Amino acid sequence: MAQPQQPEQTQQPGSDRATPPVSDAASALAGDVRDLVRAELTAAWGQIREAGARSAVAAALFGGAAALGLAAAHAGSTMLLRTLEAGMPKPAAAASLAALYAAGATSLAVAGRRTLQAAQESASRAAQQADQRLRAGA
Repeated sequence: MAQPQQPEQTQQPGSDRATPPVSDAASALAGDVRDLVRAELTAAWGQIREAGARSAVAAALFGGAAALGLAAAHAGSTMLLRTLEAGMPKPAAAASLAALYAAGATSLAVAGRRTLQAAQESASRAAQQADQRLRAGA
């Protein structure tokens, strides 16, 4: 922090001590505020960098979990295929498993579409209500 220059001292009438001019006090206050803001911003950036580093580690952990989850899903799929192959020809077992996955994917897609449509309708209603409130208040 820079040391402020010593202000010129002025003697007020009827006073035994000298006081600095108001402009010098305002300049010193502005400098102190600037230094305080700079220190607070530096501290905030440090906290943001620390949080970013922790977030990067968390993202790497989630990525590892996703990779292991994919490996587990593959192992489960292989086990299911081998189980189906025990009771039917290999091509029929593969086709049955593919049909099962396709049905599951279709069900999830339909559910996702319905959820998205409901969210869009809700957002549209909220926008219309906000518009009505604004028009009523205007």
